[in-house]
Amino acid sequence: MAIAATGAGLRGAGLFLQGDSALSEFGVVLGVVIPVAVYLFGIYSLYALMFSKLDRLHIGLLTVTALMLAIAIVDGAIGWGLPIALLIVMLAVFVSVIGYETVGHRHQDEMIRALADRRLRPRRLRPARPSR
Repeated sequence: MAIAATGAGLRGAGLFLQGDSALSEFGVVLGVVIPVAVYLFGIYSLYALMFSKLDRLHIGLLTVTALMLAIAIVDGAIGWGLPIALLIVMLAVFVSVIGYETVGHRHQDEMIRALADRRLRPRRLRPARPSR
């Protein structure tokens, strides 16, 4: 859903740049930033659920990404220009890509090995307690 919403936001950005949109620049920026943020939060949440852990690397990547998205929102609010805001959103996503390619893949291999060695156990879901 978030990927489709990002596509819709980019379509809205295209219409805005053509002058065919009733939205403000701020609204168009939010139309792109919010789905991208939802998608990235979902990816990091799935990772945390799979490994029952959200470590410093991922918290750092998520924090830098959130700061970049916040800068894009500020850009939309003060009017630096929609192309600049979209570039900032692209760079925000790129933070996770660079983080994974430089350090993350080795870190993930260690986490998978730890799971295989049973040093890191997956979280067990507890059954719901009946209400009284």
